[in-house]
Amino acid sequence: MLVVQHCMKWASTLLVVVCWNELARLAWQRNAESDLVTFGFDNRNRLVGQIRHPAELLDLKELDLFIWALARECDRFEYQLSGKDLF
Repeated sequence: MLVVQHCMKWASTLLVVVCWNELARLAWQRNAESDLVTFGFDNRNRLVGQIRHPAELLDLKELDLFIWALARECDRFEYQLSGKDLF
């Protein structure tokens, strides 16, 4: 799970809304470029990466690939957003 909170550390509500809107736009733009990993917001407004695939069609090799791809893409997007390589 990718959690981006750097926008929330600053002051005003207006800044948070502007920051959230910009983050949503960047996630939407990023999603248009990817067929496997997508980004969205959970019910607590955290940015999260996800892969959707029918569980009954998933084998162990695909699961391994999906976990690796999700971790890689979340780390890459986090770096693009923050400029920091945290993990």
